[in-house]
Amino acid sequence: MSKLPRILKRSRKQERATSRDLSGYVQPGSGNGKNPYSKEDVNSGEVLCQCKTTEKGSFSIKKKEFDQTEERSLRQAKMPAWRITLQDTTDLAVIRWADYIQLLKDAGLHHDNNSP
Repeated sequence: MSKLPRILKRSRKQERATSRDLSGYVQPGSGNGKNPYSKEDVNSGEVLCQCKTTEKGSFSIKKKEFDQTEERSLRQAKMPAWRITLQDTTDLAVIRWADYIQLLKDAGLHHDNNSP
């Protein structure tokens, strides 16, 4: 019986936590690349989320990869997002700026400033 590598265990744990947080589900086979329609790790009613975890203190975001998440999300009328966990201690959400502003407006925390 082989043990899963530590990073794979952490990745699966992150995916399960993300699916709970978003009231969604972990997409089967999302990481194996066999299904082009379920490449993102977590799917919920509103969000399609790619989960990334690293033991390092930094993570590089590639525009092409985020663009692919965005394209697949928009085909399903969902918000694209990435959850990035650095060193098990720093948890980040990456979303488009327009989505961030809309979330602030929806929460009543942002007001359009139309005054001179």
